[in-house]
Amino acid sequence: MPKKPSLNISIKSFEWDYLGFGLCRAWITQWMLLPIPMLSTWKISAELLYFIPAACACLVLALFLRGKDMRKSRTFILIVSALLSCIGITLIAIGSSGKFVVPMALGLLSVGIAAALLQTLWGDRLSCLPSNQASFYTVCAFLLSAFLSIFAWSAGSLGTALLLFCALPIGSYILLFRGFRSGEWEEACTFSWTETTKETHDPVHLGRFCISILVFVIVFNLAYRQLLPGASFEGSGHPLRSIANIVVMAALLVVVVATGRFNRMGLYRLSFPVLIGALLLLLFIPAEYAFVASTTAAIGYKLFDVLFWCVLVEIVHGDRKSAWKVLGFGMAANLGGMGLGMGAGWLFELLPNAAMPDLPVVVCLLMFSLVIVVILILPESLLAQFSFHESKKGKGPLAFSFADRCAAVAEDHLLTARERDVLNLLAQGRTQSVIARKLGIGEGTAHTHIVHVYQKLGIHSQQ
Repeated sequence: MPKKPSLNISIKSFEWDYLGFGLCRAWITQWMLLPIPMLSTWKISAELLYFIPAACACLVLALFLRGKDMRKSRTFILIVSALLSCIGITLIAIGSSGKFVVPMALGLLSVGIAAALLQTLWGDRLSCLPSNQASFYTVCAFLLSAFLSIFAWSAGSLGTALLLFCALPIGSYILLFRGFRSGEWEEACTFSWTETTKETHDPVHLGRFCISILVFVIVFNLAYRQLLPGASFEGSGHPLRSIANIVVMAALLVVVVATGRFNRMGLYRLSFPVLIGALLLLLFIPAEYAFVASTTAAIGYKLFDVLFWCVLVEIVHGDRKSAWKVLGFGMAANLGGMGLGMGAGWLFELLPNAAMPDLPVVVCLLMFSLVIVVILILPESLLAQFSFHESKKGKGPLAFSFADRCAAVAEDHLLTARERDVLNLLAQGRTQSVIARKLGIGEGTAHTHIVHVYQKLGIHSQQ
């Protein structure tokens, strides 16, 4: 029997520095609790002003920042992010105290870019860890972010909100800098890391994954902010959403600790149906129970949020030289989707009332978009190709050989030992009769194993 995977993490060995990623995640949305309605006098969407420039900054990283000298690029990103954070927080404080529109607008733009760069650095650092440990600390960070979200919501005064807005990035930068050694992460030394020079991911698959992120995030934020009454950050739905996030992240953390592994396929199979179910509830549930749909949607989104982040980190783990490309495109899709989804209200205001579609039409279009993503853009078979694992020696990335990829797919889909053997032969193009002969089993038994492999992988041929 295969050995049960283990995280090898205890209370004493827990790396508290990685919770700085949770502070960064909380900071990204905490600005929404600040008094910024004065931007409406300019007819400016604060969400578009915050998230779209941040997405553009990530695109710049992906397109123009190369991985030839990772140390210099990390140092450059860290300095630019810290400077923009200081400038942005100062401008927002000035704008909030005197209700000045220009400083507030420039502050939001600066903070959005700074937060995006900071989160990219955290992704780069987490990618130095073994895959399951990186996923474990990611879930811990998301759990902390949900707790901080409730704490921020309970802050009753502007002074408290501004103080928290300043404290979150400071704490995140301090914890990030603790692992920074002359442009390199200390984890790279701990695990005897060797950065690869050969690109190991398919750019087409990465593009399809980023398109899936963009569509999913737009659908959720459009539904949550525009279609669900009282579900926005200004309504009563936000604390309920944070509580739901805490419960989901706590349950996910228990599963990861108990099993010693992070089941990406399980999250994939949950996130899309949960969000589609929330959209269906919009069509049938009374308005007074809309919080049920909003909470369900928030759970589906959080599951997908964790999934996409862990997959991005794992891709970078196997291809260090493409860190900025992978993280840049992934972050651009996520932040761009948040900006477009949340800022859709501002775009709708530009349309005449006669041009506004009915709720059933909008909901059906959103569900259709998700179905297209699941069937055509990001099927399970494609997601399985993003799974990489550590070498037996525990040092450095794998060369991602044919056998390694088959083992990764087998682990993610919980194949039995015999089904793993069948998968290896199927992937080599072997027929049913050849598989039976090589494994010393009957053709009927081989056929049964092949059917089980196809069913677990969600495919219908030897593709």
